[in-house]
Amino acid sequence: MKPGTGAAGVGGLVLFCLVAIMPAGASSRWETLRNRAEKNVSALNQLQKAALEGQGKAPFYLGTLYAPPITRTEITVRKNWKKALHWYRMASKQNSARADFDLGMAYEEGLGVARNLALSRYYFHRMRGIAERRATAGLPVAGGLRPTLPHGSTGRFQVARRAIPGY
Repeated sequence: MKPGTGAAGVGGLVLFCLVAIMPAGASSRWETLRNRAEKNVSALNQLQKAALEGQGKAPFYLGTLYAPPITRTEITVRKNWKKALHWYRMASKQNSARADFDLGMAYEEGLGVARNLALSRYYFHRMRGIAERRATAGLPVAGGLRPTLPHGSTGRFQVARRAIPGY
């Protein structure tokens, strides 16, 4: 099977464990607001305002609200890759490894953007750098594992989703 077209073949599967970028309590505030925003316009407005102001993880969680693969029970928004990627890019500028992961996957798979392995690799390497800086600083990492990215690989990082709280 060709890389990037589905399940990776032998030797093509890259296991990647991503650090948790913020303590669970800090992220859970934004995740709770995001979950309320699925059905509550007032909560959606609050999340949008916070995201526009660049507060904490608000841009990332707003992106998850619009992302088509993340299907919950949203009635306040229509799924929209363009909007999801807009908010993920804003979160990436705030050094959100989770946003970098989602951007890397979007470019690797051509989800809402033209497939671009160079940009995919860029976002996965940014994500790895954020994780390594946290580990070096002695900050908590998911499962106590360090991230790895083989040379020349854009990766198949499905395992990372399991390592990130909230996915």
